[in-house]
Formats: sequence, structure tokens, C-alpha cells
Amino acid sequence: MCLAQAKKRHLGWCCTINLAGEAYCAGNVSVVVALAIGSIETLGLVADELGLDGGIWNVVNAANDNFGALGYAIIGVFVASWLISLVVYRVMGYDKLNP
Repeated sequence: MCLAQAKKRHLGWCCTINLAGEAYCAGNVSVVVALAIGSIETLGLVADELGLDGGIWNVVNAANDNFGALGYAIIGVFVASWLISLVVYRVMGYDKLNP
């Protein structure tokens, strides 16, 4: 079976049993994480360049100073997303279907 046929068969199977939504879930988490990191970096740069302090800027500066802890939180989000996907896959019985 060539690669194109394998992809077509796989994608058809995903759409038939509605697993595509779970595949997009991981993509959505990646986009949200990228936007969050980019926003924190950008806001931190703005705060540093303009000398902003107090309120939300203290939170932004604290987040910029603790990217290691933020990395662990991001890993936790990905692991939680994977576990939720696995549970939904098993509970909905998708593992018992024959493609």
C-alpha cells in the first residue's frame, strides 16, 4: 500500500469515528502554549523598555523570571491533554472498532 493510500485510509477512519477532534485538541494546546509564551515574552520586553511596574506588570515580570516553572506547567498541560484523550478514546469504545 502506498503512502497516499495509507493516509487516505487513516484519515477516513479518523473522520468516521470522530477522532479528528482529539487530534485537533493537541494542535490547539500547542497554539495556546505558543501564544502564551510569546505574550509573556512580549509583555516582559514592553515592561522592561518602558520601565512599567506594579499590578499586572509585576505578574508579567515574575513569569519572565520563572520560565523554568512555567515549562513544568506546560509539560503538565500536554500530559493532561494526552491522558484526557486516552480516557475519551477508551470510554467511547473507539479502541474496539475495526477500521
